[in-house]
Amino acid sequence: MIGMVLVTHGRLAEELVAALEHVVGPQEQISTVCIGPDDDMEQRRADILERVAQVDTGAGVVLLTDMFGGTPSNLAISIMDNGQGGGDCRGEFAYADQAGVGARVQGSGRRRCRRPGGRAQIHKRRVEVVDAGVVIVMGTVQDMQKREATITNSRGLHARAAAKFVKLAANYTADITVVNRGQEVSGRSIMGLMMLAASPGTTIEIRAAGDDAGPALDAIVQLIDDKFHED
Repeated sequence: MIGMVLVTHGRLAEELVAALEHVVGPQEQISTVCIGPDDDMEQRRADILERVAQVDTGAGVVLLTDMFGGTPSNLAISIMDNGQGGGDCRGEFAYADQAGVGARVQGSGRRRCRRPGGRAQIHKRRVEVVDAGVVIVMGTVQDMQKREATITNSRGLHARAAAKFVKLAANYTADITVVNRGQEVSGRSIMGLMMLAASPGTTIEIRAAGDDAGPALDAIVQLIDDKFHED
């Protein structure tokens, strides 16, 4: 599962995570770094690297920064070429400047990460820039598997069904996405799945990439075939 680190002014990051967990429950792979006016910026930079290491389980990490000023974004950018201190991450990190209007970039690159006491490791990375103020380090590019399934429960992919889908997906490390009529969303987002508007009779495509992609797809398709245990 992709990790997430929020880097913001004040306590904004912590409050955003608190609001998120109030709605969807505890999140193990989300961490925060809060920037104060009198903080030691080198220490905060080290904190960002530490948080990234904590939430990175191999699928990559997304860094989100706020747009109230340049410090959080500049610190997030700075870890792209950290030649000293707690870690070393270089390569094709994707970044959209906080003053920009957003961008869409897809490609692949090589990222080298060195941690204290460890050897440099080379990984093939997938890069996607999503929007302003976002730095993304995606996971290793792997073969993607796809399956189709038809929604047959009487209420379609509504909130409760989406929650069951997400809960099941959380049992697997594979990167899971769902496509309906050209719209692709994360298989770990209840709101995203609901936005697909997959009513009864809709055929959706489930995509998965990762070591356990096959078992994940089998389990998800079975859940859909079982009508989310509703009917």
